[in-house]
Amino acid sequence: MNELIQIIKFLDEDKLQKINNHLDTLEFSPNGLLGKEDNKVDTSVRSSLGVYLKKDHEVTKIIHESMNNALLEYRKRVIKISDTFKYYPVPGGIGTTSWRESIQVLQYSENQKYNFHSDQHVDKQAIEYHRAISIVLYLNDGFEGGGTEFPYATFKPKAGYGLIFPSNWCYPHSGQVVTKGIKRVAVTWYYVDIV
Repeated sequence: MNELIQIIKFLDEDKLQKINNHLDTLEFSPNGLLGKEDNKVDTSVRSSLGVYLKKDHEVTKIIHESMNNALLEYRKRVIKISDTFKYYPVPGGIGTTSWRESIQVLQYSENQKYNFHSDQHVDKQAIEYHRAISIVLYLNDGFEGGGTEFPYATFKPKAGYGLIFPSNWCYPHSGQVVTKGIKRVAVTWYYVDIV
């Protein structure tokens, strides 16, 4: 199952610089989990800051194109694992169409983290229940800690590289505590419809 967690190159140094220069101009907000009472943000599980990128901004288009290209590479790789994955509900799979959620950039400072979770919602009525593929794209280096931890492996790709993996309950993961510096990642989730 770990073979379905892939590290893939998304962005070159020039594009990373352009993206990070733009991100430096944005205002990040706390993005813990919304508590059940009083609409308070609970940061005990998720303590990073975040910002959603505007759909039509040049930087968003650069990231989106890199994600689509990486998904095509992901598809090639998983087909090499097993030919049956040609039909797996991954963007670009035979007889499928796909779309993604807005791209969110998460920023983790020292002592911030995201506890173990799955990206697919447990409530069948929630749109997030239908997430098929998760992407965690690392946008910078120079921080300590902050790996993406799965039950049997931890990954910390270099800037410009990202993780692609299934969103379902079989792939719980966490954003480990950043112990020094600042970590930035772009995240999104792809949905796949069978046509």
